[in-house]
Amino acid sequence: MKVAILGTVSLHRHLAPFNDADWEIWCCSPGNHGNGADGKPLIPRVTNWFELHGTVDMLAPEVANWTGPYFKWLREQSFPVWMQEPNDSVPGALIFPRDAILERFSSPTRRAWFFTSSVTWMMAHALMMGAKEIGLFGIDMAANEEHYS
Repeated sequence: MKVAILGTVSLHRHLAPFNDADWEIWCCSPGNHGNGADGKPLIPRVTNWFELHGTVDMLAPEVANWTGPYFKWLREQSFPVWMQEPNDSVPGALIFPRDAILERFSSPTRRAWFFTSSVTWMMAHALMMGAKEIGLFGIDMAANEEHYS
């Protein structure tokens, strides 16, 4: 199994192997949903979507202007959507196996210290699913207010 994990950086996100059926295309982030300026989908092929932020945080009034359309879009998709917990915003979402990943990839002294972004969770999930090759596209981790910086 080969997994391409996509972030939102347009400079190199488009280099993912969309036309190679040997690759699964895993996406995350509201920044990847919907259509581009030309009306074409931002991501031409998706096999799994990951929204790993806490649902309670995404339902806060100050972000409702973008989470409402984003959750509506997620509900309309035919590919699997993975989330942290069951919720009414995307009732068909699969529950992300957080505890199984923690059990496999951490220890009592270093529990989850390296899981600082959706991408790291997605990489661990890909390994648990048997990925032999993982490609990262559109990821620069440049937000300086985040733990990974």
